[in-house]
Amino acid sequence: MELFCDVETFTLANGVRCAVMPRTGYSIELDVFIATGSMHEGKLLGSGMSHFLEHMLFQGCEGFPGRSAPEQIQRCGGDINAYTTFERTVVTARIAPEKLLPAMKTVAAMVRSTEVAEARFNEERRVILRECNRCRDNPNSRLFDAARQLSFVRHPVRVPVIGFTDLVKKLTRQELVDYHAARYTPDRCVVVAVGNVDARAFRDAAQEAFGDWQRAALAEAIFPTIAPAAGRKNSFLFPDPQERLLWGTPMPGITDPLAPAADLLWGMLGGAESSYLPMQLELSTPLAQNIQTFYHSIDDFGYAGIRAAATPQDFNKLRTALERELKNFADKGVTASALKREKQRQAGDELAAISDFSYLASTIGVSLLACGKADFPDIYRRRLNATTLDEVKLAAAQFLSPEKLDRTEQRNAFPAMKKTRVFRTISAPVVSDQGGVRCVSLEKPESPIDYATLILPGGAIFEKPGERGLSKLWAQLLFCGGGEVNEMEFLRKLDDLGAALNVNAGLNSLTVEINAPHDNFQQALAIVGSVVSFPTVDERQFQREKMRLVESIELQNSTPQGAATFRARQLLFGAHPYAGTPDGDAIKKLTCEAALRFWRSRFQKSRVAAGFSGRVDPELGMKLLLNGIRWHKAPLPEAPEVVFPNRNCREMIPLEREQLAVVRIVPGVRLGDERLERIFSLLQQNENGLFSRLFQDVREKESLVYSVGMRLDGGFQRGAFSFQGLTRPDQGERLAELLDLEIRRLGKDGVDAAEFELARERQTFDTGSLMEHPEAELAALAFDLYYGRMPVTPQDEIAFFRRLTRAEFNRELHCVFADVPRIEVFAGAQP
Repeated sequence: MELFCDVETFTLANGVRCAVMPRTGYSIELDVFIATGSMHEGKLLGSGMSHFLEHMLFQGCEGFPGRSAPEQIQRCGGDINAYTTFERTVVTARIAPEKLLPAMKTVAAMVRSTEVAEARFNEERRVILRECNRCRDNPNSRLFDAARQLSFVRHPVRVPVIGFTDLVKKLTRQELVDYHAARYTPDRCVVVAVGNVDARAFRDAAQEAFGDWQRAALAEAIFPTIAPAAGRKNSFLFPDPQERLLWGTPMPGITDPLAPAADLLWGMLGGAESSYLPMQLELSTPLAQNIQTFYHSIDDFGYAGIRAAATPQDFNKLRTALERELKNFADKGVTASALKREKQRQAGDELAAISDFSYLASTIGVSLLACGKADFPDIYRRRLNATTLDEVKLAAAQFLSPEKLDRTEQRNAFPAMKKTRVFRTISAPVVSDQGGVRCVSLEKPESPIDYATLILPGGAIFEKPGERGLSKLWAQLLFCGGGEVNEMEFLRKLDDLGAALNVNAGLNSLTVEINAPHDNFQQALAIVGSVVSFPTVDERQFQREKMRLVESIELQNSTPQGAATFRARQLLFGAHPYAGTPDGDAIKKLTCEAALRFWRSRFQKSRVAAGFSGRVDPELGMKLLLNGIRWHKAPLPEAPEVVFPNRNCREMIPLEREQLAVVRIVPGVRLGDERLERIFSLLQQNENGLFSRLFQDVREKESLVYSVGMRLDGGFQRGAFSFQGLTRPDQGERLAELLDLEIRRLGKDGVDAAEFELARERQTFDTGSLMEHPEAELAALAFDLYYGRMPVTPQDEIAFFRRLTRAEFNRELHCVFADVPRIEVFAGAQP
């Protein structure tokens, strides 16, 4: 399939390159790329200038003082964000089609005329230093940074994009201003629009927004030659329940003739659950908690490697086994069937992503920057498909020698630890009864991918006391196979078909999602259906997956945010299952027999909901997915109503980290109530994002945190609102005070008119954009059925938000937030 052959490209007289890709949809993804990243910082390498400048794009520009420019973009439809890599800086915006010109002019002003006010420069420096601390608190970030420093001895990509704390502190405002003037020039700029966009209108808007930008000359730096991996070794200590390794090597860039073979090689080795290393070291011999490979293209070169995590007691065994399996793979793992499977998997991933405008825009922009061709992804795909087994074997001989890979390890620091407003034309959702099961279907004859969703009565709310955690466990166990296919055959068959399977457990449900290219969908559905109907889990698999879940829980609870959230929920919900997944000791007591009984009992016709999207006959789909099910008739257990405490509570959990997490938790609402669910989704918009009052007060005015926000959960019973943030240990009390002030404000005064209008615009835009993501759209409709209501289209949702008044919204806020108990948990570093 040629995806990018219809991209229209042109170059303005000043050198700005532009690309437009019209697509059926609700919105436009508007991205601006600047060929400037951390590797271009020269003598100030390590100061994080490129990333710092990305922050300053949002802090004022010509015609838009302060933060009014990004706020203007939000009023043009959706969200605006930015990111910085080694080689580029990108501003991304989702906008409504009728707002194309004002949005483009606003983004152009942000990029072209960034103002670096002294006060905001100093405030953002404090924010970035907190971000540096957060990266140091993340073992995966530190592992990647250390691995690059080991492999890239002289090249500037050895330095983290964010920079080093001591050099960030020394950076001056004038140095940043000079860097912007030198690097942000028309010839380094690419503007891309994808979605509900008229090509002529885009051309006119690009000319008006960027056409008068003056050229500037600057010779590009000459970078040092990159040496191949040479078996270098490095390690560092970090307090964490897992130990990690990353074996990496510099690689050819994506335009190099060797790239397709290398890409397929690393994918065959560990790009998916059915790949060689996960099969050998997660499933057959469960030494790794997770293991995967990566292949990143960076400018005209790349970086690839293997990363894995294990418990401290298994880490040395994992290292030894990995050396052995790399040699085995080179000898007998590079096979024709594995190559065919990897090609099919990558093709399926690309097909699944083509409805995502942000993916398309990013791919086009990177292609124009890297090789000057918008259609290079099509060229690369043809090269990938034409790659032979012999070429992959040559790549394996060149890049996979265990003795030559550079090795970085993160070891345990503890002596001992516990383990538009033009809607696309679509058919309305059709609700039917398929053999007694409620089913919703969306007909999309143009879709190359078909989707299925099955929602079962799982989650904490449907677990007996002795079953707590089984829903999350089944989100892993279902991949163990069933029917006539064993675990490895199951995973390989999915990849052979280009199919994807996702299983998720929440507080109220257990969801199975399948997608595959249309020609393979029925076969994929039948395979998954055989596993759903007759899962086969032996004791070895059960113990392996149980320990993986235990490790995941302990890992999450070892972080400040995870520990604070878990304890706060315990204090709010007590013994109620909404308190969350139990600790590792409770999980360890679960038995395989109990798990299988639990799974069989999920299938009650009155409780199950299903959905199909694409070119699927729902009757046939249900037969394939649930043909072998034996329906359960005994009633399922349901937890008693939540009884919230009426007392205040405050706890501190010390952790050996640099950051402090603060969580302030409040009784929530029933999300099974359609009206309340809509209203409080609006509150989530109001409390999260760059322009929320909470963000402005905590981050912008006082520079206390890098991120702060609110999370809402619940379901058949009342859930919780969690207000949370990360800060320095000495600022925890002030952060807690500001979170409490926000809760009291919502309960007493509610939101003001400007807040309400902005939240409503963002919510209606997000709701409309849901139609661009078939999997999410289908899940939303199926969940309506699951909660006992008729599916609601995005258009109906938008109409509801348009009718909702601020007075009605604030009345609901008062009911929830007035006179709530003060439950606070602090977790992390001590003041």
